Amino acid sequence: MAQSALGPLDSILDGMDKGKELAEGLRERLDEARDLLSKGKVSAAERRLTSLTSMYPDSADCWTLLAKARLGLNRTDSARQAFTTAMLVEPNRNEAPLLLFALLLELEHFEEAEVVIKSAITRSPKDVEAMTAYAKLRCHQKQFDEAVSISRAVLAIDPGYIQAWTTLGLSLFGCEDFEQAIGAFRTVSGRLPENASAHRQLGAALSCAGYFDEAADQLERSVKLDPHCQNGVLELVRHYGRVGDWQNARRVAQQGLEFLPDTVVIQQCLKAIEDRIDANSPDPTEDARLAMAWDELQEYGVLLQRQGRFDDSVRILQDSLRMEPNQGMGYYRLTEAKCFELNGLPLANHMLPVYQQDNLVPEGRIFLCFALGKTYDKEREYERAMRYFEEGNDLFYGLLRRSQKFFDAETHQSYIESIKQLYSRDLLDSLRGFGSKENAPIFIIGMIRSGTTLLDQIVSSHSHVRASGEQEFWKESGIQVLNKWFNLGPDRRDLSRLAEEYLFVLRTASGESPRITDKMPLNYEHAGLIHLAFPNARFLHIRRNPIDTCLSIYMTLFGSGPPWTYNRANIVAFYRGYLSFMEHWREAIPSDRLLEIDYEELVTKPEETSRQILGFCDLDWEDQCLRHEANPGFVKTPSRWQARQPMYGSSIDRWKRYEPWLGELLALKDLY
Repeated sequence: MAQSALGPLDSILDGMDKGKELAEGLRERLDEARDLLSKGKVSAAERRLTSLTSMYPDSADCWTLLAKARLGLNRTDSARQAFTTAMLVEPNRNEAPLLLFALLLELEHFEEAEVVIKSAITRSPKDVEAMTAYAKLRCHQKQFDEAVSISRAVLAIDPGYIQAWTTLGLSLFGCEDFEQAIGAFRTVSGRLPENASAHRQLGAALSCAGYFDEAADQLERSVKLDPHCQNGVLELVRHYGRVGDWQNARRVAQQGLEFLPDTVVIQQCLKAIEDRIDANSPDPTEDARLAMAWDELQEYGVLLQRQGRFDDSVRILQDSLRMEPNQGMGYYRLTEAKCFELNGLPLANHMLPVYQQDNLVPEGRIFLCFALGKTYDKEREYERAMRYFEEGNDLFYGLLRRSQKFFDAETHQSYIESIKQLYSRDLLDSLRGFGSKENAPIFIIGMIRSGTTLLDQIVSSHSHVRASGEQEFWKESGIQVLNKWFNLGPDRRDLSRLAEEYLFVLRTASGESPRITDKMPLNYEHAGLIHLAFPNARFLHIRRNPIDTCLSIYMTLFGSGPPWTYNRANIVAFYRGYLSFMEHWREAIPSDRLLEIDYEELVTKPEETSRQILGFCDLDWEDQCLRHEANPGFVKTPSRWQARQPMYGSSIDRWKRYEPWLGELLALKDLY
C-alpha cells in the first residue's frame, strides 16, 4: 500500500540513485584516465577517454581531458574539436575555454583566441585567470600598454594572483619600462623562490636596466635551478656578453652544453665567444650579438644610451651601419649619442649620399632629416639645420595625417575648459579632505622639453627618493573620472580608490621608498584630481623660456607620440593650453603643495635652487643631489644624454640662433 502510494516519487528516487552511481562511475574512470596521463601513457588514456565520451557525451570533464590527451599526441585539430565540444556541453564553465585559448595562443591563432577569451570574460567578468590570459594575448600581439592595464585590473581584484604579477612584469618589459618590470618580477621571485623562470625574468630586467651585478646573481640562480632551460642559459650568456665578461660567458655556454649537448644556438654562442677571446677583442660591448640583425643592434644601442653608456652605444650603432649603410635610424641614434664623426669623416658626409637616394623609405628619410638637422646645429649652420628639421617634421606630420592622427586646437581648448570648469577652487576645497594622507608621491610636471628629466635626476639622487619614470596612470584615470563626474557628479569614493590603485603602481615601479617621483610632464592636465587624491603630495612645476621649449620640441623626433609636436602652429596652440592649465592650478592648489621652478635658475644657480626644491619636499639636503649626472637611474626620454652631463646653461636663449626661421614660434616671444 505504501509502495503504491509513492508512485512517481519512487521512480524519481530510483533515477537519482542511478544518476549517483553513474556520476561515481564517471569519476572513477576519469581518475583512471588522469593516472594514465600522469604516467605518460597518453595513447591508452586517449583510447579510454574516447570511449568515455561515448558513454557520457554530456560530460565536459570527459571532453576536456580527451582534448588534453590529444594534445599530448600532437593531434591539435582533434584536440580543438574536443575543447569546443566541452564548451558546448557546459557553456558556463571556463576550464575548457581557457585550455583552448592556450592552444590557440601557442598556434598564434590570435583572432580565434581573442574570441574565446572574451567570451570567457563575458561569462565571468572577474575571473582573474581569464583576464590574465587576455593580458597574455595582448603581450603576444605586442599591445603592451593594454596588457599592463589588464594585469593591474586583475591585481586590483586579487593582489596575490601570482600569474598576473608575471604577466604585468612581461608587459612592462615589453614597454621597455624595466624599472617597473623589476618590481613586478621581484614579487614573483619572492613568492616563488625555487622557480627558475621567475629569477630569469627578474635577471633579464635587471640587466636591461643596468643593475649588472644583481642581474648576474639572479640569472646564475635561474640556471642553477634549471640547467636544462635553453632560454636561461642564453640569457645568462647574453648578460655576460653585454658587460664584456667573456670568460664567464664561455663558462656558462660550456656548462649549458653539458646539459643541452645538441643545442645548436649554444654551440654557435660558444664558438663566437671563443673567437673573441682568442682575438683578445678590446671591445667590452661586443655583446653576445650572436646573430643580431642590424635593427636589433640599434635597439641594443638605444638601451645602452638609456643606461648612460654612450661610447659603447656608438660602437654598437657603427656595427649596425656597417651591416646596413642605407638606413636613417642608425645615423639618428648616433647623433643622440652626440657622435658627429664616423671613420674620420663628418657624419654628414656619410648621411647625404643615403639621403639623396630616390628609393629611401619615408621613415628612413625622416630619421636622416632629424640627424642632419642635429649635425648642422652642432656645426652652427643654423639655417641649413632648420631646413632639415622642417623637412623631417613635414614628412612625419604627413604620415600622421594619413593615419588619421590629428590634433585639433579647438577641441583641445574645449577639453581644457571642461577640466577647469570641473576642478574649480570650490570643488577642490570641498573634497580636499577625502583623499589619501600619503605624501610619498612627488609629481614633476611641465611642458615636455622644459627640464623635467633634469629635475627628476636631481630629486631622485636623494637617498630617500626613488624615480618611477613617467606613469600613464593619471592620463587614463583622469579621462574616466572627468566623464563620470560630468555625467553623475563628483564622488568622493573615487579618490580613495584612485589613491590606492596609484600607490600600487608606484610601489610596483620603485619598491617601498619613502618618496617616489613621477615625472610624467603632462600630469599637469590632471593636477586637480591628483591633488584631491593626494592632498599632501608635492607638485614641482618646471618652466622654461617658451620659445626655447617649443623649438626643442620641434627639433626632437618623438616617433608616433604626441601628434601636435610636428607642426609649429600646433605646438604654439598646445603650449598656450599648457599656460592656461597652470594659471588655473596656481589659483586652485595651495602654494605649499605647488612649487614653480625656472629652468634657467636651476642651471645657473643649481645649489641654491636644489636646496629650495628639497626643502619644499621636506627632504634634508644631500650633496649628491648636485651630482645628478651620477644618478644610475634608467633614462628613457630624449633627454638621456643631457641627463648624464654636469649642469650646463648653453641651452638658454638657444632660440635666438634660429630667430629668422622660427615662423609661428615667434608668437611666444613676449610670454616669458
